[in-house]
Amino acid sequence: MSRRVSLGRLHRKVTKCDVVTGDLGIKEMAIHVDYVNHGDRRYSYFVEGEVLADGKKVSDFMSTAENLAKGQKFTDNDAGALVNADEIKDAKKLECKTIKASRTDF
Repeated sequence: MSRRVSLGRLHRKVTKCDVVTGDLGIKEMAIHVDYVNHGDRRYSYFVEGEVLADGKKVSDFMSTAENLAKGQKFTDNDAGALVNADEIKDAKKLECKTIKASRTDF
């Protein structure tokens, strides 16, 4: 039986929150989330958050890490966020803020 629990900050951390130029020359968000399983068994992780431009919410994002063994580390380099480049192009400060994080055991 699996169960979902809330997480402290030790299990996950947003490590990148920037505008980058993508493969097709289009500006896009790059959000990276690092995970470390500090539990005593395998867990999958789910993080929900929001993207702020100069303190104003412009989008949501989500990230997952699946089936991490005890002590295993993983970086999600493709955390999902749909952000219009026009909304963030003039922002002086971008922030990716975690709203909710949970894990499910196996």
